[in-house]
Amino acid sequence: ISDSLNISEIDRYFWEKLAKEFHRRDVKQIIHCGNISLTDISHPALKNFIVHYNLRADQENPKQKSDNWHLIPATNPIVEINGFRFYIQLDLGATLVDKSEIDMNRLSLELRRKFPEIKFILCGFTHSAFLEEGPEIRIINPGDILHSRNFSVVCLPRNEITFGHVPIDPLPQIQSAQLVTTGMAGETGMIKKCSL
Repeated sequence: ISDSLNISEIDRYFWEKLAKEFHRRDVKQIIHCGNISLTDISHPALKNFIVHYNLRADQENPKQKSDNWHLIPATNPIVEINGFRFYIQLDLGATLVDKSEIDMNRLSLELRRKFPEIKFILCGFTHSAFLEEGPEIRIINPGDILHSRNFSVVCLPRNEITFGHVPIDPLPQIQSAQLVTTGMAGETGMIKKCSL
């Protein structure tokens, strides 16, 4: 997941809904690429997952956090899950927007030279989810949690990648109302009862 920012202020049950989506997909570990609110770190809805999270340079790691939350080090942004290595860089998504497949493959190989045996590159920073399946490395931007509620799931060891989103709750029904108008001469007239 990526770019959750202040999602808890907008939808206070978001993390519970995300946890439900992840349980349905048998997810065990979560990688948050970055742009997370510090107040959401150690959210109780994610207590049954191992959560790897990335912080921006302007954010300081909370002194107290749950044991299942692990900071991704900025100097070595690698997460290893079941022998598969993930490279995480939040703002890489903005760099890749206008790149060709050849450019992305070249970037993947350069990163693999610095971080051997990476199989996946995870990024964020843009609202659009995308997947680039290169010959050796897959680049995934799960999309934006705050605006589109997107996420991606990597099923290991099959390397099956799917995208999903957390449904937005429907707006509550507005009560019916009677509209009353006042004419120029002061007469009133009822238009009709309607459901809004």
